[in-house]
Amino acid sequence: MLPLKILITVVNILIMVFVIVPVLSITFIPLAIYRWFISILAKIIRPDFISIVSSRDSVFANDTVCTNPNSTIVICAFFEGDANLETFQRRMFQQLFGGNVTQSSQHKCARLMQYFENWGGFVFRKWEENFDIMNHVREWTNNNREIVTPQDLYHLRRKLLTEPYQPRRSYWETILVRNYQEAENKPMGSVMIGKFHHGVLDGFSIIKTIWLSCSNITDVVGAVPHAISKPLTPFQNVAVFTKLFAQFPSTTINQMPKMDPANIFHPDHPQTKGNLLGKRHPVNAVMSVKIVKDAAKRSGTLFTAVVMAGLTGGIRNYLMSKKLDVPQSIDATIPLPWPGHHILKLKNHFTFATFELATGISDNERRLQDLNDQFVRLKQSSVPAYNYVITFLAGMLPNPAMSFVLEGAPTSILLSTIPGPNRPLDIFDHPLTQSPTFEGGYGKGPVGMGVAFLSCGESLSITVSPDEGVIPSLEDAKKLLECIISEIQLIHDSSVV
Repeated sequence: MLPLKILITVVNILIMVFVIVPVLSITFIPLAIYRWFISILAKIIRPDFISIVSSRDSVFANDTVCTNPNSTIVICAFFEGDANLETFQRRMFQQLFGGNVTQSSQHKCARLMQYFENWGGFVFRKWEENFDIMNHVREWTNNNREIVTPQDLYHLRRKLLTEPYQPRRSYWETILVRNYQEAENKPMGSVMIGKFHHGVLDGFSIIKTIWLSCSNITDVVGAVPHAISKPLTPFQNVAVFTKLFAQFPSTTINQMPKMDPANIFHPDHPQTKGNLLGKRHPVNAVMSVKIVKDAAKRSGTLFTAVVMAGLTGGIRNYLMSKKLDVPQSIDATIPLPWPGHHILKLKNHFTFATFELATGISDNERRLQDLNDQFVRLKQSSVPAYNYVITFLAGMLPNPAMSFVLEGAPTSILLSTIPGPNRPLDIFDHPLTQSPTFEGGYGKGPVGMGVAFLSCGESLSITVSPDEGVIPSLEDAKKLLECIISEIQLIHDSSVV
């Protein structure tokens, strides 16, 4: 009798050969031909277009960008001292665009001079006419108030996540906030806010943009995690996608969303369904990255597993404090950069994976080990390659069909974990006071809550952005964040020395 693993592999291959490949061929070959035909026709009828948006970009570019955007990413960098707007504009123009705005697709930041237009059922790129850096780098006046408080910044971030973009302008801007004071006993500083649309570039590219445009990092290659920047070799590509072929049906079943009836974060939960407002409570806090690193080292687990366990335990403790039902698990979608992410060019080059956050496990050590085991299995599985292919296929669909697919793919939590450089950064010679915050990029699929962990130097920023339909009040959002931080500290304190 054949071993079970071999039997499953044989069944997978048979299903692929006789079911999935024929179905995908019948569906996507005509779509690919139609997409190609539209792109060729556009070159004749619409010579003002640069090109059709790639299928991977289309997943986010297919958005109501100028009326009700769903895929804005907002990053806040806090730094010491005051800053001059003209200096920011001049130096960003020089470092991003080399002091000129030549309309060339070979330009490393060409996407920051382009916008989208729908035509023939697909999204195309166009050059912004008379590009001017002053339209994209501005100062926030806050009604000329002398001091900007955390509450003021909260309302600004909340607004930027849903604020429409200007028509016929590229979808990004940098906002300089001066006279920011975190607390009465702290000196005033400044904040640089980056607002980018996900259809232009992914979160990792946004971080690179900040490094390139206004930080003291000159060795960008050295600052990027090696596993992200190094492309797969031809042999590795063959191995990865051969393995995917043999596991595709099983992976499809494993990646199907699973909703625990008690999970109030899920958009389809009875208490939540129809109540998601798209308005969020973005709250953040900072802790020492050493706490997480030490906990990971002592427990023999991964850094990512520690922060995920902190999130899971924090949610569990929050729900218990509110006397709400605690689900056995909560689904979380985690974007992952695909190997070979170009160091200098800006793009969307990502995959993702779905995790089950085991909120039903009461013991924090077991919970940590469960998440670590999931992450280890993920690295050995075909899930990243599977979702890389699925994203590509979804992006080939015409806009109406793609919207239907994406809007029908809800997720409870969108979790971003972004490793930054392990050295201190500055913003145009002004030292950062903490790791930047990161939020947004939710896409058309409804998301109950966004969570982001971003490390930089010696600090780790934690941002939670629950939809008001899930957590109605700002105070409750802050309470949840406190629970997450306390849980990470508990994991650190209880880990074996």
